[in-house]
Amino acid sequence: MKMESTRRVLDVLARLLAGERLTFAAWSQRYEMPGARRTFQRDVAAIRQALADQALPYQLQATTAGLCLVRPLSAAALADLAALGQLIVTAPGVTPLGRQRLLRELALGLSPQDAAVLTRQLLTVKYGGHRTQVSEEG
Repeated sequence: MKMESTRRVLDVLARLLAGERLTFAAWSQRYEMPGARRTFQRDVAAIRQALADQALPYQLQATTAGLCLVRPLSAAALADLAALGQLIVTAPGVTPLGRQRLLRELALGLSPQDAAVLTRQLLTVKYGGHRTQVSEEG
């Protein structure tokens, strides 16, 4: 791989690890490569290979919003995250906005399916006698 493409792949991987979604349109605009679909596909393949070579606990998954990195979880790990989410939702002194941010961070990197399960489990939680809605936006 040439130095320029290596830098581009590492930049894309860093963005994915930060929770960004990858689309061809955004990629081609960012790297000023309109119409370079094969180069985009090679970059995606290089990212998949790097994840496998380094045994990173992530998979590249296609969603309606673009490609994203997800970390597959066992049912036990997802249950642990749900328990942590319950603590966040019921913690005294946490503002609604702070609660939203904490829950969003908790779900960062989950597959869309796992994030939906987590959101459903936390959607309506008793908090100080009031019902608190947890947004499904992420």
